Amino acid sequence: MTALVFALTILAADASPPAATTEKSLCVRVPTGISRGFVIESPAKDAGMKYLVIQDVVIPNASKGTVSYNLDDFTLTAGSKKYHPVARPGLGAIDISEGGVLGPRQRIKGNLAFLVPQALLDASLEFRPSNWYVNGIPAIWCCAWQCH
Repeated sequence: MTALVFALTILAADASPPAATTEKSLCVRVPTGISRGFVIESPAKDAGMKYLVIQDVVIPNASKGTVSYNLDDFTLTAGSKKYHPVARPGLGAIDISEGGVLGPRQRIKGNLAFLVPQALLDASLEFRPSNWYVNGIPAIWCCAWQCH
């Protein structure tokens, strides 16, 4: 009988749910129409800051004409705060850190890096180029609901 009680105690201990974690995970919402890879964090030299990087961003020009974009057209919104892309020191060549011009069927390609507070865990990406039209309608990428 004692062996049965001991065995049941071990089984009950194994069946208990894992302890709840209080650590929050990173949530970055990226709109449909913007292809991307992983969203990562990397350290920054500024105290209390980090780089939040959306890797392998691809945005196609679906218009039949030439379009342009500026860095201020990209916004990472976290509550009432807004951040714009920056080049990471030593990695600027792979980051989207300048505006540009695209012909038909060309694409914006690169990493989007934002310098944000270390505590930032929840944000949304928007891309609102001021003079980019597809069939006469302004091209806007925003308002994603799912985390990546």
